[in-house]
Amino acid sequence: MNRKSKILIIDDDPDALETMVAVLETRDYQVLTALSGAEGISKAVKEKPDLIMMDVLMPEVDGFATCKMIKENEEIKNIPVILLTGTGMVGDMEKGFAAGAKDFMIKPIDWDTLFLKIKELIPS
Repeated sequence: MNRKSKILIIDDDPDALETMVAVLETRDYQVLTALSGAEGISKAVKEKPDLIMMDVLMPEVDGFATCKMIKENEEIKNIPVILLTGTGMVGDMEKGFAAGAKDFMIKPIDWDTLFLKIKELIPS
């Protein structure tokens, strides 16, 4: 039997996390959550998810800095990261790709597009 693909979501908004978990679980993904960049990095090291989705706007350490830290960590640097943003500014996208993100989604999330991106980044 195939193991479920594991997705880690890092977002400081518990409601947003809850929605994303519910939707991703309908597609049979195993979903882990973290409320901060620091918690997300330690979970990523421990759990080795297949993909990380992360909000850009978070207190303390934002998504760009967290993404950069993930990419500098030998244990987890190969895990693809999708950054989620409510602004959709071109500068944010450039900053995200510079930090090592594989892709970008603008909130509110278009779930069909997101599932296509996930399929590209986590080959079954």
